[in-house]
Amino acid sequence: MVAPYDWRLYVGIIGLYFPKVHGFKYEAKDAALKSHYPLCMMLVLLITKVAAIAITLATRFSNGVFLPAIYIGAMVESSFSVINGTIFPQTNSNDALYAILGMAAVRSAVFSAPISRRLLLL
Repeated sequence: MVAPYDWRLYVGIIGLYFPKVHGFKYEAKDAALKSHYPLCMMLVLLITKVAAIAITLATRFSNGVFLPAIYIGAMVESSFSVINGTIFPQTNSNDALYAILGMAAVRSAVFSAPISRRLLLL
């Protein structure tokens, strides 16, 4: 019998219903780069990935945050690209460019290493 406070069960349930969230799935990131997912799917993957990472970090079963940060950045900015392209089609750029910038932005925020800090160290 699993105790209700055993958070690993909840991460397993998330992984069963959304296998693209479990681990770092390169095909999910690549699909976000190429805008193959609809907006609602990217938002659901984003929310479930954040929930799974929060649970694993809270229970100290984390294997790291670098690859999840890249995954989350790709999903956030791909979602933004779809929304921006719908509202302002004349200003929308390449969808992959948004995803790459999102991956870099979330990674920099997670590791507290913005580009200005990196440039000062050169």
